[in-house]
Amino acid sequence: MTILAEEAAKRPCLSFFQTGNCNFGDGCRFSHLTEERKQHLEAECLRKKHEKRKGPSEGPGSSLAVGFLEDWLAKRSEAPEKNPTKKHLFPSYRLPQILENIPHIPPSLLPPTREDFENLPRLEWG
Repeated sequence: MTILAEEAAKRPCLSFFQTGNCNFGDGCRFSHLTEERKQHLEAECLRKKHEKRKGPSEGPGSSLAVGFLEDWLAKRSEAPEKNPTKKHLFPSYRLPQILENIPHIPPSLLPPTREDFENLPRLEWG
C-alpha cells in the first residue's frame, strides 16, 4: 500500500513512457507505474484490507472463531467473580522482623494502622 501511495504522489517519468526505458531505473524520482500495474496494486491493497477485516478465520461461524470463543468463555468462567459491593480494603503492613525487638522505635518506622487510614482528611484534587 505504501508503494502505491508513493508512486501515486510522483509525476510520470516521460523517458520511461516514451521509450520504455529510463537511465535512472528504480532510483528515478518519477513514477514508472503503468496504469495496468497501478490497478493491480490497488486490487491487491483492497484484498489485503478485506482479509485484515475478516481476520484469519473464514467468518463468524468458522471453527477458529468458535474455538476462540470457547477458550474465552472457559477462562472467564474460571476467573474469580468480583464482589459488586465496593469495600475499601486497607493494606496490611507488618513491622520487619529485625525491628520487632528494638524498643522505642521512631513513629516513622512503625507500620500504619487501619485507624491511620480511616482518619486521613478527605482531599479533592483538581
